[in-house]
Amino acid sequence: MRVTAKILKKASYDLRLYCPCCGRTILLEDGYLAGYDAEYTITESNAQIFNDVFGENGVRELYGMTGAASIFSLERVMDHLGGRPPDGWGPRAENILAALTDLLDLARNAPDGVWAGN
Repeated sequence: MRVTAKILKKASYDLRLYCPCCGRTILLEDGYLAGYDAEYTITESNAQIFNDVFGENGVRELYGMTGAASIFSLERVMDHLGGRPPDGWGPRAENILAALTDLLDLARNAPDGVWAGN
């Protein structure tokens, strides 16, 4: 009997920056490191922007990078948008720009943290 697996398209990506020493997720509040337990969920439709920049790896391009190493990559995504997501994005436009800004702030404030996701 032959079994085949069907690969399902991901609905979203959970992204977090964790401390390599203790493994806890780093939290940023009002521009300051505030503790732990922050996770970002990037929906498949918003993840398309990462796919446009990084190809098939998309958001997963960040996995395993330190905060410092990811700054250039996150800036590339922002540059790709030109500060503005594509037309027709409606309210999602503000959400993706806010999320990218948060991710960049987190990477800049926790340069030794390491990105992980599902």
